[in-house]
Amino acid sequence: TIEAVPHTEAKNAYYARCRVQNYFKQEDYCLQIDSHMQFIPEWDVKLIEQLRSCNHAKPILSVYPPDFESEPV
Repeated sequence: TIEAVPHTEAKNAYYARCRVQNYFKQEDYCLQIDSHMQFIPEWDVKLIEQLRSCNHAKPILSVYPPDFESEPV
């Protein structure tokens, strides 16, 4: 699903994250990331393992990722 919203209607940095929640349909997992993220091999497996290690029915993993230098394209 694509919801096109003009940038002039975006209220703040969390606007899209709030709107996308209207599309959730009982998925097992939800991942919200920014476009400048880097991933390690098997990142999805590692995240699921971390979630399962939490002793809670609805765990949340959160992080403020460090900066990194990307290689020139």
